Amino acid sequence: MKCRFLLILLLIPLFVKGQLPQRNLVYVLLYNSANINAARELYNYDPSQPVSAGNPSPNTIQMPANSLGLAVSPVLGSGDTTLTFYTTANGTFWYYDHNTSIWINTGDTIGQSTSVNIGAGGGHIFSFRPFGSFPSVYRYDGTGNATFVAGGFIFPLPYDLIADCSGNFYVIGGAAGIWGISKHDANGAVLQGYTLNNPNNWAGSGGMASIGADIYTDNLNASNFIHGKVVSATTANIIDTTAVMPYMAAGNRVDDMASAASSFLDNLPFVMVVTNDTSVCTGNQASLSGHITNPDSSGVYQWYVNSTAVNGATDSTFNYSPDDGDTVTLHYTVNGTCGNITSISAPVVIHVHSVTQPVLTTHDTLICSPGIITLSAEVNGNTNNIHYLWSSPSTILSASDQSSVTVDAQQSSYFIVTAMDSLSATCKASVTDTIRVGVSAAAFHVYGDTTACTGDSLQLHARGGSTYIWTPLTDLVYQTDSDVVVTPASSTGYSVLISNADGCTAQFNFPITVAPAVFADVGADQYIRPGESAQLQAQGGISYLWSPADFLSADSGNVVSSAPSRTTEYYVSVTDSNGCKAVDSVTVYVVNAFVPSAFTPNADGLNDSLHVRFSDPTTTLASFSIYNRWGQQIFYTNSIAEGWDGSYMGVQSEIGTYFYVVEYTAGRKSFTGKGSVSLFR
Repeated sequence: MKCRFLLILLLIPLFVKGQLPQRNLVYVLLYNSANINAARELYNYDPSQPVSAGNPSPNTIQMPANSLGLAVSPVLGSGDTTLTFYTTANGTFWYYDHNTSIWINTGDTIGQSTSVNIGAGGGHIFSFRPFGSFPSVYRYDGTGNATFVAGGFIFPLPYDLIADCSGNFYVIGGAAGIWGISKHDANGAVLQGYTLNNPNNWAGSGGMASIGADIYTDNLNASNFIHGKVVSATTANIIDTTAVMPYMAAGNRVDDMASAASSFLDNLPFVMVVTNDTSVCTGNQASLSGHITNPDSSGVYQWYVNSTAVNGATDSTFNYSPDDGDTVTLHYTVNGTCGNITSISAPVVIHVHSVTQPVLTTHDTLICSPGIITLSAEVNGNTNNIHYLWSSPSTILSASDQSSVTVDAQQSSYFIVTAMDSLSATCKASVTDTIRVGVSAAAFHVYGDTTACTGDSLQLHARGGSTYIWTPLTDLVYQTDSDVVVTPASSTGYSVLISNADGCTAQFNFPITVAPAVFADVGADQYIRPGESAQLQAQGGISYLWSPADFLSADSGNVVSSAPSRTTEYYVSVTDSNGCKAVDSVTVYVVNAFVPSAFTPNADGLNDSLHVRFSDPTTTLASFSIYNRWGQQIFYTNSIAEGWDGSYMGVQSEIGTYFYVVEYTAGRKSFTGKGSVSLFR
């Protein structure tokens, strides 16, 4: 039985589906530098995305024990083109079977036991022995043991290889700033050498991968990936490093790297869409241009709008009439050595703007003494795209392109304001009005509160005149000539016309903002039994104060817990963001069913029947049942007035212990009570 149980434990993990390799990712096999015999860990790295806590990320596939190398390839000789992982362990090749999610040991040897760095491409797995005086490469074609194809490399310290989709392999090595890459055919013949410029003298380590013309290896002396690029038929440049190790398991170093085989010299185009028309006017066209880095004579353009190819849009430029929110991308496809390669631009979002004829509201102004005043223009409706321009023969002190301006009114004058809804020179609508300012000899002023909560009163005051006319009279609760008290029901405005004996008249406005009423809501009354608690939740504001504080978990906050020992009514004062308040209350009823622990049905007039009683008079009995010790129901009632007389079917029950179940409701909540009762005579 123990053996069967152990077998189940061993098989379960093997059938967990893993993350199979993709063509645009680099895969990294890590070992623990503090424990080199620990299991290797596999990570996914997307060079096209920023390094973060999720990039690189752990792959869900667990490596087999003693694995030392990593390559990406379909299963050789299977006819299945699905990419999977190859590794070396204990001197043989292994591959991950994506159908069964099990690592398969081919039993085929890797050449020498230390030929553990592997690369795949063109239907071959190449194993590399970088150690010793004669570094060697072996080729494995899916059956039989790997065979020797090349050895001895002229540049110092060769340490890894990769292969391309044509079956050629590339050996990389370098030290002390002298780096190189040698290209070989599948039989080991040298085809090409590359100078690998490394101006920062970074030292490579245990892995190499490539995506097109981009080369990735690890930095021996730092927690970085080194990134290079093939720039000609004979030259590659080390460009930069990316700190990735801090995002992978602590203490790990690179054992090997791998990527899907591609064409080593395919310098992938970079596509960018350029346009000044990310916002256009209704009825106008958007004009976009594609800029290609590393273009190719075989390149084909295709424009997409909202992920759909536009028929006939196959030029480097694209003009069309957009809808608001359209997303435009450009796809550029070239003939690569390993098949077509398509590069896609970053999306460009087009917004369509509709201009409207502004409706401008202005007010002539009369002042009673020279001074600095503010003039305002109000545009009804959406003002997000409105532009203003003020002009006057008098002095404008502030910026003239705002909705309000400050002016120096030393004499009667006029001010011209233009409001324009404008997106471009050809997409605009405008309106112009004139504000006249009259200056007299006296000075008037007004003051008072202009914000209130619903139901509050405000005092408005006017000074400096001899007569005052207030309008409107709605909601006025008190008035003298120069003062009024108002209780507005909603946001509104009041005006006062001030005059003096000299005939100087000016009108002042009080725009009144009345905050909406606070609707405090603490919910329905709650019912609990002794020892239980009720959660009280209030809403309608931003701060809450509860009273009384008895039996509460806190006296503030929208959610508190109450565990009263007696029925208690709580009040909550709710304050909203405007400082306005409202009060609501909730009662927590403490209900309980009381059944005596004993009774004596002996006809002496004392405790002759057993009744259930409730602590709260609003409680309703649903059922009251008595059971004997064998679980037989011997009494039932749903009437609070009816009790058990100690008999069953007309026969007195024996002296002893009986059990009761009480079901009752309080409010809309149901309760059940259970217990035992002793019958004496």
